Amino acid sequence: MVESNIHLNKVCRDSDILEDRDKYICLDMNERVSAFCEPNFQDMLKFITPTMFSSYPNVGPLYKKLEKYTGLGTECLCLGAGSDSLIRRAFQAYLSPNDRLVTPEPTYGMYNVWARIFEAAHDILEYSADLTLDIDQFISLIGDDARIVAIANPDQPTGYSVSCEDIKRIAKKTVGSNSLLLVDEAYFPFGSESAKELLADYSHLLIIRSFSKSGGLAGLRVGYAMASPQIIKALHAVRSPGEVNAVGACVAGYLLDNPEIMKQFSSAVRDGRSVLTKAAAKLGFGVPKCEGNFQLLRVPLEISPDELARALKQQNYLIKYGFKHSTLKQCVRVTLDGPEIMDKFVKTLSSTVNKLLSSRKATLSNKHI
Repeated sequence: MVESNIHLNKVCRDSDILEDRDKYICLDMNERVSAFCEPNFQDMLKFITPTMFSSYPNVGPLYKKLEKYTGLGTECLCLGAGSDSLIRRAFQAYLSPNDRLVTPEPTYGMYNVWARIFEAAHDILEYSADLTLDIDQFISLIGDDARIVAIANPDQPTGYSVSCEDIKRIAKKTVGSNSLLLVDEAYFPFGSESAKELLADYSHLLIIRSFSKSGGLAGLRVGYAMASPQIIKALHAVRSPGEVNAVGACVAGYLLDNPEIMKQFSSAVRDGRSVLTKAAAKLGFGVPKCEGNFQLLRVPLEISPDELARALKQQNYLIKYGFKHSTLKQCVRVTLDGPEIMDKFVKTLSSTVNKLLSSRKATLSNKHI
């Protein structure tokens, strides 16, 4: 038997085989839940040709559209198979064994996985009990020798967003210290500020975005990075050939040509959030501020998150639960969509919570008899 590198024995990953999801309404993975409207979908299909299936992808047209969309030249742009692959490339290009990665915690779980894979030290600052981040403490933790500082903005699963002014403070702290400042903006279209305007002043800033969230293309795996030419060159150096598939590049280009589709979906998500948060608050849930396409909910203490999730699954809804971090143990996360979907979910959530509470009261009453 051939052994892998010994440090990989400490890297544990969940299976990526997803079974039986078609029979559920999936509010657990921050995907677009609603289908594209039929006219838009049929219009997308018109641009997909048989050649795209048999030839290696030509991403040139997508780069041209990204130039127009972002106002940046191709030398400042880099495509990847979702934002995930671009983050991995950044870690591969800039992290060496024993280098320091600094992030908040809890945050996107792959940061820690890649830190382990590349044998880096991962230093964290935990969110406070109210799910806010102390930026002064975070800057202090960065110090003078952090190799990568990674901030998901908005973050996930907390939904917390760092202001552009605080991103600028972090950029000032890390400039000139051979640090890469990685700002992961996968969720930014749903409410937070973008750090894009800081690119002109900070050559060590890398911003990564995805077409999976506001674009709704999670299954096609397309993302892009914005940075100085030097950083983009490094990302290309560790690029696999043909990372972005031809169909994904085509449909991503279609969305850039029709940005109102993403704007309308983002608007629908904001309306859906309002539906959910108002109803959840009336049911006794804590409702932290979130700015992604999801809403974190703090479950009433009379109910455990896992029993709520199991009960909702019986009603054909999947939500995210089982958070290990102490600040989130009583929380669940619900993927958002427009009011049509959230109205139905809220009715199911309400009836489910009421049944669980009634069952709990009956159990307590029986104990006292």
